[in-house]
Amino acid sequence: MRIFATHPSKEEVDQEIEALLGPRGLRGPWTSDRVGPARMEVKDFSSGFFELLLGQNGPLRASLHKRPKGILVELRGPELQGSWAVPYHELSVFKAEFLSIHGAGQFLKLTSDADVHGAVRTLLEDKAAFLGDPRSGLGSAGGL
Repeated sequence: MRIFATHPSKEEVDQEIEALLGPRGLRGPWTSDRVGPARMEVKDFSSGFFELLLGQNGPLRASLHKRPKGILVELRGPELQGSWAVPYHELSVFKAEFLSIHGAGQFLKLTSDADVHGAVRTLLEDKAAFLGDPRSGLGSAGGL
């Protein structure tokens, strides 16, 4: 499973995430690897998240971060900090009532007051470029 508790920061978790997804991009005051709104609310999740989220009280927020070989979904709650590493070859993204991120049989459904269509397009274009298929993940089957 590629769902990690990341607070307090664990060096071995950071190394495993980097091995799966590649290194973080350069960060500075004007740059970010985040895609889409900074604080999306988690509305639903699959069974793979139960252990991490068991007993969580209060709102659970998520943000999406691009990496060279996939995305990192950062999860934050009042008593939790976690991450979900999703390599591009496992990633599916759908936008309907919720923004739905799927990978390796797991999913998160997210909502935001902000428009997420640009984020969805960016993720699907990056996935297609990484996989070498300009059609991969785009169009009606890909989730826009």
